[in-house]
Formats: sequence, structure tokens, C-alpha cells
Amino acid sequence: MANLEGVFTVCLAMLIVVVGLGLGADSTYDDFKQALQRPRAVCIGFSSQYGFMPLLSFAMARASKTSEFTQIGMILVGCAPGGTSSNLFTLWSKGDVPLSITMSFLSTLAAFFMLPLCVFVYIYSLSDVNVTMPWTQIMVSCLLIALPTAIGVAVRRYNTTFQVGGKFIWQWMHDATTVIGAMFIGGALIFGFLMYWDKVTAAPWQFGPSRSAWSPLAPSLGTTAQRPSGCRAGSSAPSPSSAACRTRPSPSP
Repeated sequence: MANLEGVFTVCLAMLIVVVGLGLGADSTYDDFKQALQRPRAVCIGFSSQYGFMPLLSFAMARASKTSEFTQIGMILVGCAPGGTSSNLFTLWSKGDVPLSITMSFLSTLAAFFMLPLCVFVYIYSLSDVNVTMPWTQIMVSCLLIALPTAIGVAVRRYNTTFQVGGKFIWQWMHDATTVIGAMFIGGALIFGFLMYWDKVTAAPWQFGPSRSAWSPLAPSLGTTAQRPSGCRAGSSAPSPSSAACRTRPSPSP
């Protein structure tokens, strides 16, 4: 099983790189400059990532009445920073991909100090178990977000004449992201069920309802958090108050 997990990890990293290239090709340098000039949107994402999610996971874990280590696992999932999957879903929903990538990178970078803080606040108050910080994995995650994205942006910037089949290279990269991204999500789910099916079936019944409640609760909190700021997602003609947080239209050829 260890060898199979190693092969899957390498394949997953390769898919993440390819998806990152396509996500970068969806953006320009100016898009990222604009994302960094929207502190309200970034702060809302950061507060959701390290405010609502860990707190909600802690509350759900305590309410689940499961074992100590199951509760710790649930809390750690809620404390984990965003990554390629969230950026991919943003692309599919025609959201602001540069802003999503910016927030994913910043939240992963912040994990160097926020993850130990969340562990101290939520896990050490629950148990005296020793939690080892995955410093190497956090650094690798930062690189897997930043480097492929930067290369994709550079390809889009400099690929202004050469075409294949009537499309620029960066357009092919953008189109391929949807297919490869679906393989990435589907492969991770299938592998997870196949490799850990015994653990899934052995999980206590309280685990199911508590995690099922996550899907409606987490987005609802995020939506509620952005309303006082004047942000309106998906508005084609945003008001001045929402201009700092609006979604970005799909790139034109």
C-alpha cells in the first residue's frame, strides 16, 4: 500500500502542476495586481479560512461525540489552507480565478504560523496529543501553487503570435484544465475510497451527519461574511461598493 500511495502522490503532484499551468493561463499579471489591491476580499477569505472553518470544525467535532482522534482529524481538516481544488472550482463557476489563487497562496503561506495557532487553540484544548507540523508539505504546497501559475501567466503574456489549430498555446492550456481538473478530482476520490474503504466503513455513524452538515454551513457562513462588506459575487454591473470584491469575467481569446 505504501508504494501505491507513493505512486499516487507523484501522479497527483503532476496533475496539480498541469492544472496550475491552466489556471495561470486564465490570468494576467494585471489580474493579480488587482487582486492584491482588494484587501477587503482577501481579508474576508482569510477570516473564513482561519476563523470560521476551524471554529466550525471544532464545534462539529465536539458535537459528533466520536473518538478523540476522529475529532482531532476533523479539526485538522478544517484548519487546512486552500489549494488547487478551490481554484479549480472557482474556474468552473466562472469566478475570480486570480483572487482565488492569491487567497490560496496567502492562506498556505500563513499556515506556517496560523496552523500552529489553530492547533494550540482547538486541539490542545481538547487533548494532550502531540501534533507534528508538516512544514515540508506546506512549503511544497506553496510551490505547487506559485510556480505553475507563474509559468502559465508567462505563457499567456508571451504567446501572442504562435497558434496551433487556430488557438494560442495558453488557450489550449486553459481548455485542457477542465478535463485534467476533472481527472484530478475524480482520481483523488476514487483512490481515497479504494485505499481507505475499510476506514470509511469503520467510521462511527456520528461522523456522517457532522461532515454532511459541512457543505451547506461553510458556504453559508462565507456568503454571510461578505454581505456587510458590500461584495456581491456574480454581478455583471457591480455598484461602486462591490467593485473591490466582484467576480471577474471569463478571459476573451
